[in-house]
Amino acid sequence: MARVADDVQAASRAMETFRLGEAIRVVSEGLWGALADWYLEIAKVRLGEEHASAAERAATWTVLA
Repeated sequence: MARVADDVQAASRAMETFRLGEAIRVVSEGLWGALADWYLEIAKVRLGEEHASAAERAATWTVLA
């Protein structure tokens, strides 16, 4: 959560000084980083599931590639 708070603060500062491109960059990189981190954690759990079929594991690896 600290990373999100830092991103919000940085984006707010950028917007207050009318650096909209910087604000968009901070928000998009922050969201993408958080999304990618969470997806990787979910994928690791999914790949470790014993009851997952070979097709499910292959699909997960394909998405990760």
